[in-house]
Amino acid sequence: MIQFPFYQNEWLGIKFTKLKCNLTLFRVAGELFYDSFYEVLFIKYKDMDELPSLWRKQKLETYKKLSLMMKKNSKVLSLGSGLGFIEDKIFNLRPDIFLECYDFSKLGGKFLYKKNPSLKYHSILPQKRYDVVFCVQFTYAFDNKNFIDFFSQIKQCLNKDSILISVDHSFNDVENDYKKPSTKLSFFDKIKIIIRPIYYLLFKKNKIQFWGWIRDNERLEFLFKKVGLEQIESFPYNGESFKVYKISNLI
Repeated sequence: MIQFPFYQNEWLGIKFTKLKCNLTLFRVAGELFYDSFYEVLFIKYKDMDELPSLWRKQKLETYKKLSLMMKKNSKVLSLGSGLGFIEDKIFNLRPDIFLECYDFSKLGGKFLYKKNPSLKYHSILPQKRYDVVFCVQFTYAFDNKNFIDFFSQIKQCLNKDSILISVDHSFNDVENDYKKPSTKLSFFDKIKIIIRPIYYLLFKKNKIQFWGWIRDNERLEFLFKKVGLEQIESFPYNGESFKVYKISNLI
């Protein structure tokens, strides 16, 4: 099982040094960071179609695969909907789907909710059940304790036949559909991971943001088991790792 912290200095073509907030190497990006980030993003881009083309292409492929995994007339909850590119596609291209969105802030969904004002948004987890709950590039933002606490709540949104789909970027490149011969960490790889935060603290302070935890699929499966969710399917696709979970029969 593999789990390591990772860091970012830009996202969607926006350098974090341009933001009106303090960057930190020790706390994952929170509401103040994202409020500042989206303020700059909505000046740089005027609608979804202006967002970087490679990012949109990746999200479109993710939508296509997710759509195939959602049965007709499903009740669906998106976790961490953010900018809402995938949610916009589901809402407009799958009218049979009953879609609702959850995120701690609605600010990031400015494009989404302006275009789709009738789309249901929650800032607090809804007390209802869904056929499908999905999240895309979302789990990395949680440390292990908060991961278990949060997804234990999400389990209450599932029926015994419901599924939870988690789309992540695995530490193991083979699990992302990248054909690499080996994913074992060398001694020097481990040393670099250990000293990287020290290097950033000394030379990149106020330029780098702690972004979260990158894990391999084995680690994620272990954490979901702690919640009471068992993995029933896992496969790589287009640079991402898709995993499907159901409520464990042992619970």
